[in-house]
Amino acid sequence: MKPNILVVGDLILDHYIWGNCERISPEAPVQVIDVKRESLNLGGACNVANNLISLESNVWICGMVGCDEAGNTLKQELKNRGIKIEGIFSNPLRPTTQKSRLIAAHQQVVRIDREDKSPICQEGEKFILDFVEHTLVKSKLQCLVLSDYQKGVLSESLTQSLIALAKAHNLKILIDPKGKDYTKYKGATLLTPNKKEAIQATGINVCDEDSLQDCIVALQKMCALEVSLITLSEDGIAFATRDSIQAESVKLERMPTIAREVFDVTGAGDTVIASLAYMLALGKPISQSVYFANAAAAVVVSKVGSATASKKEIFAYLRRNNLLDSALVNAEFLKIFDEESCLNHLSERMVKIF
Repeated sequence: MKPNILVVGDLILDHYIWGNCERISPEAPVQVIDVKRESLNLGGACNVANNLISLESNVWICGMVGCDEAGNTLKQELKNRGIKIEGIFSNPLRPTTQKSRLIAAHQQVVRIDREDKSPICQEGEKFILDFVEHTLVKSKLQCLVLSDYQKGVLSESLTQSLIALAKAHNLKILIDPKGKDYTKYKGATLLTPNKKEAIQATGINVCDEDSLQDCIVALQKMCALEVSLITLSEDGIAFATRDSIQAESVKLERMPTIAREVFDVTGAGDTVIASLAYMLALGKPISQSVYFANAAAAVVVSKVGSATASKKEIFAYLRRNNLLDSALVNAEFLKIFDEESCLNHLSERMVKIF
C-alpha cells in the first residue's frame, strides 16, 4: 500500500555550476572558472518530497514560489518526479528561493542565494491552509510533514494552524525544525533536530548519556511531543516516548548508526524525516520506523550529492551488512519491501535455522 503524505514548507531550487580553474583573474585576485556544465536539484521541502517518492508514496507538496523562471523550473522538476504541485502558491512579489553553487576542482568556491525570507503574506497563508484542509479530507492523508528552512513560509500562525488541523483529523505530523525557539512546533508528533539544533533549542549541552536524556526530556516537555527524538550523526538516533517521560521512568532508546561508508551527508536529514513519515503513515511502531530511517540515511550518505534511497536499496544495504537479523526485523517489517525480497530473506533464515 502506498501511503498518502503531504509536505509543507520552504521550496528551494538548488543550482550547480561545474567548472575548472587554471588561472587567476588579472582584474582582481580571484579564480577564473571555465564553466563546463550546469545542473539542478530539488532542495528544502522539495527534497523531502523527492525522498518520499523514492519510497513509493503518493506525495503532495505545498509551499510558495515566485512568478519567475526558477519557480516554473522548480514546479516542472517536481511534476516530472510525480509529485502533485497543486498546493504551490505563486507570489509575484518575491523570488523563488534559489541557491547557486559554483564548483571548481570538486570544491565549492562560492554560493549565491536569491531569496526573500520575509513572512508569508496572508493570502499565501490562507491558500496553503485551505489546500491542506481540502487535500486532507479528499485524498485521505495519513501523514503531514513540515520542512522548515526559515525562508518565510512556515510562520508561527500557519505552523500552529497546521498542527491543530492534523491533530483534529488524527494525523501524524512530523517537523524538521529550525531556529532557537521551538514553541511554534508545540503539539507535533515528533521533531527531527540534530544535536546542535537540540542544544540551541534547550540550552542543554549534550556531552554524555545523562545530558542527552535531559535534552530529550526538555524537548518533549517544551513541545508536548508524542516522541522526542534527536539525530546524532555518526552516533545514530536517540528517542523517548511521551508515555515513558510522563511516567518519569524515561526509557531512552538509541539506534546506533549503521552507515559503513560516508561520502556526503547532504540531504541526510531530509531522508530521515521522509523515512519516518513513510513508516509512521503505514502504522509501523516508532522503533521500527527509526531503524528503517537509519538504514535509509546510511544509503544516502554513501552517495555523493543530495540523494534519495529506494526501498530496494535499503533492503540490499541491510542484507549486505547482515542487519536483517535484528529483533526489529519481523514479518511486519519485511512487508514494507517487495514480496520477492521478503520470501528470499525468510528462506535464508530457515536455512540458517536448519
